[in-house]
Parts: sequence; C-alpha cells; structure tokens
Amino acid sequence: MRIAICIHKCLLGGVGTSTYILCRGMREAGHEADILATAPQAGDDWPRAIRDGWPVEAICDGTFWLWRRLEITLERLSRYDVVINNHSVETQLVLRSLPSRVVRLSVVRSTDGPVIAGAMLHSEALDAMVGISPQVAELLGQAGCRCMVTAIPNAVLLTNDALPALNEPYRIAFIGRLEKRQKNVLILPEIARALVDRGVCFDMRLVGDGPDRRELEETTRRLGVSDVVHLLGPLERERAWSVFRESHFAVVPSHFEGFGLVVAEAMAAGCVPVVSDIPVFRWILGNDASLLAAPARHSSSYAERILSLAEDPCRYAAVQQRLWRRQRENFTPEVTVGRYLDLIDRLRQQHDPWKAPPVPLGAVSMPREHRLRCTRFWRFLQTCRRRLHTSRIKAHAAVLRLLRRGIAKEPTPLRNAEKYRKMGVAIGEGTYIYPNVVLGRGGRDPIVIGKRCVLTGCTILAHDASTNRLLGIQKSIQIPVVIEDDCFIGQGAIVLMGVRIGRGAVVGAGSVVTSDVPAGSVVAGNPARVILSVDELVRRRRRLAVEHPEYFRDLPGAPSCGERQDRKDASFEIVAATVRR
Repeated sequence: MRIAICIHKCLLGGVGTSTYILCRGMREAGHEADILATAPQAGDDWPRAIRDGWPVEAICDGTFWLWRRLEITLERLSRYDVVINNHSVETQLVLRSLPSRVVRLSVVRSTDGPVIAGAMLHSEALDAMVGISPQVAELLGQAGCRCMVTAIPNAVLLTNDALPALNEPYRIAFIGRLEKRQKNVLILPEIARALVDRGVCFDMRLVGDGPDRRELEETTRRLGVSDVVHLLGPLERERAWSVFRESHFAVVPSHFEGFGLVVAEAMAAGCVPVVSDIPVFRWILGNDASLLAAPARHSSSYAERILSLAEDPCRYAAVQQRLWRRQRENFTPEVTVGRYLDLIDRLRQQHDPWKAPPVPLGAVSMPREHRLRCTRFWRFLQTCRRRLHTSRIKAHAAVLRLLRRGIAKEPTPLRNAEKYRKMGVAIGEGTYIYPNVVLGRGGRDPIVIGKRCVLTGCTILAHDASTNRLLGIQKSIQIPVVIEDDCFIGQGAIVLMGVRIGRGAVVGAGSVVTSDVPAGSVVAGNPARVILSVDELVRRRRRLAVEHPEYFRDLPGAPSCGERQDRKDASFEIVAATVRR
C-alpha cells in the first residue's frame, strides 16, 4: 500500500515529529510511506530533517504560484492509494480532484478556531477526519464535519528507563516555541520569581526559539531571575530530550493545544509536567491532573504545585511512576501507528468511490483568497516582488563586501561563543570562547557551557568512537559534557565525555579531565587531579601581589608601566655595578 503523508512545511515541532513517527511506523509495517511538503519553501528545519534521515520530499520547493503548486500536488498524490493530510493547504484544495480510488484522511492538530473552521473545506470528499485528542474530535463534530470523525493521539519517541531522583537544586524545563499567544511563555519568569520568593533552590532551563524571545529575556531581567532562568536556544532533538531526562519538572503553561506532545515527552522521560488547566492536558495526565494542572495565568499556582511535590519525595516518585506507565500504555508509536493502520484498513473496505466523484481542478470551489492566488495577475505580482527583493539583496551584499574589506575583524571570544550558540550549543551569557577552542564534531556534540566561563585553546569532547568496531556500531557514543558557571579552562586542556565541571572550577593548562571536577577547585595533570581550591589559589595570588606588585598590571595598587620600567632600569644598574666590581 502506497501512503502519502502531506505537510505544509518541514518543521520539527509537533506536526513534523508526529508525521515522522507515523511515516516510520508505516514503513516498518511494510508499506511505502512518504512525507510530502507542499509549500513553496521547504521550511527552516529542512536541512536537519534530511540529516536525520527523514523520508521527506519538498515537491513544490521554489514554486510560488499557487495554481502550479496545486497541479504538482494533484499529479503526485494521484500515484498513492492513501492520502493523509496534515495541515497542507495545497492537499486540502485538491481533495475533490483526486482519483476516486484514493482513500483520504485529514488529521487536525489544534483546537484553535480558525484551524477547525479551515478543516471543514471539502470535508465531504474525505473518508475520515482524525482529531489528535478527544477535544479536537469533539470540536470537529460540532463544526459540522461531513465525514466520520475519530480521535487518535500522537505518540512520542523519547524513552527513559532511569527516572531522575528528586534532589536539590530542582531542575525545571520548558521545551517549545517561545511565543506568548499560544505557549504563554512570558509567565515562565513569573513562575521562577514565585519559586525564588518561596525559598526554593532550583534551576530553570528554556529550550527553543520564537518571535517573543527578546520580550522573554527582558521580562527575565526585569524580574531579577536571570541567575536561575537559562535560555539555551534551539537544540537538536536528542539534546532537547536530554534536558527532559535530567529535569525533575516540566512547565507547560499553554493557553490552548491540540495535543501537547511536550507533555507526553516529559512523562516518558520521568519529568513530572506541571501544566495549564486545559481539557487536553487533563486528558493526557489522567487521574493526576488534579495535582498538576494550574490556572493558565496564575504563576503562583504553578509554583505551589511544584513545591507541594518537591517537599514530598515519596509522593513525587509515585506520580512520576504513574505518568511514566500511562505514557507507555497510551502514547507510543506502536499504539498510534497501529490505530492508524486499523482505521485505513476499515476505510478501504468501506470506501465508496462515488461518494465524491472527481472534479476537474479548474472547477473546484475554493475560498476567495486562494482563488485570487491562482490567477495569472497574482503570478505577475509575485514575479515582480521577487525580482525587486533579489535586487535589494544583491545591493546589500555588495555593500557588506565593501565594508568587510575595509574593516576586517578577527573573531572575538564573545562573537565566537555567539557563533556556537547559533549552531545549537547551549552557552550562557558572558562566556568567552577563543577561536583556538575545539568543540567536538564542530559543535554538534552534546555540550552545555554556563555563564561567564573562559575557554582558551582547549578541546571539549562529548563523544567517543574508539570502541565502535568492537561493539559493532557505526555512530559514536555520546555522553553530555556540562561546564557550570564561572569556570576557566586553560590552554591545551582536554575534557572528555561525561564530565561535569563544577561551578567556579579552574582546569590547568595541558590537563586531561576524565572525571567530574568539584565546584571551586583547581585541577591539573594527566589525568587531572585536585591540587588546591580556588580560594587558596586566590590567597596565594594576593600574597604574590604584595611581594611582587610588578607582576600584576590590573590589580588595584599595582605599579604603572612607567614605574615598572623605572624598577627594571634600577635593577639593571645594580646588577651592572656588581659585575664591574
């Protein structure tokens, strides 16, 4: 059976991940399943999807005229036995023109009003419509869907057999799009402030990016919680999952969701989710919803729910185990893919090819805004706009080239750190990474670096391929390296995988660090060993400053350049006079 799973753009969020799980499961079941992206641009996550081995194809990439995209989409989908639409506008518009033998499903993944209303277009041509939660399915029925409606929940790939034990500092995570309309992210600093006011020792890590990131950063600074709230930026899927596996709590304060994939992922990782009180989250959490659901806009309610579990480790462990088992029973790829395949088998047996006879593409009814975008006049306007935009880009690039020739800037440590942040490495504010630093696999290793650190001429490796052949594996073993705040790593030092360097530690030049470094200690050697504390090192330096102030250029009270030169000249005269005598 040939199955087409259609998406608009290739995004690695909830829609993209769910379609990948569905496609992979159907392929493992022996079917020919493909993911087809129908937008004119493949999406920002397209390179990562290809690198991760997704069976995805951008069939309309570079085609900006809607009518031509509809022709391409119709031609490709006509080759399949089953078409599953996941919010692809092009697929929805050509449903009425597909061959009568094709079984057609549409998956709706949001409770948002405009999404539900848009899903009704050509619903009479569908064999079934799938809501990813009972709430979505209920809204589809209320909206007047003209086909069978059923609910099949999403699944998660994340697994974790070693659930994190509760201890201080409590680790709290948020993973998702940094956007306030749906995700309600601006409440996160308020929750952190409420926990600080209650005396809770914790660390909150935020993973993701989005249009409201700057406002979130400003709110974090304004509330004075920058020392406990850390924005890690967008991370690759495995590294984001490792944040969940290491965390005790996940905060999900969304105003509305179709399913809430991140809640199920937290449950799978053994990370207890504290969520907004919306119907879909209550359904996912089951009987524990009364303990974990809080009013969406009340930051103190989230803090109280976290604190009530943090103060009772036995209760926390019981909730953690129940949620972990609930995810295993309801939200796994095996359960979800099995339900989709059962549904498709039933629909193929009941399929009536004359329920909605094929209509020529030109005769398909569509909303006015889509009809306008199919006209040749619209195509002409798009062509003019693209050419003007291209000319502006070329002019801008030429100016930048001239400026770069006049002002050639060497990469500074702060700019180098920013470069790695854009590559997905979790690096705190104020950290210096010199250009001669090597981060494993070009920055793709799972490395977390805290705030105000200094890395110079060192090598950080979070992978090991030395035993691949002996173990019969191809990909390197990866164990995260964590460098906490205010650390210094000297020239030529090598930090190996699985190491945690404690806050304020100093790693001496040329050291080989193979095990954890205690906070506030100085290590050196091969393998690196603790030789003294940072406090003792500072005391020794202060005594040295008293004995030899000329060694310290920036220390308060140190001699100026002229005074140092006068001392050197005087010392030279004394030595010369001694030699003459």
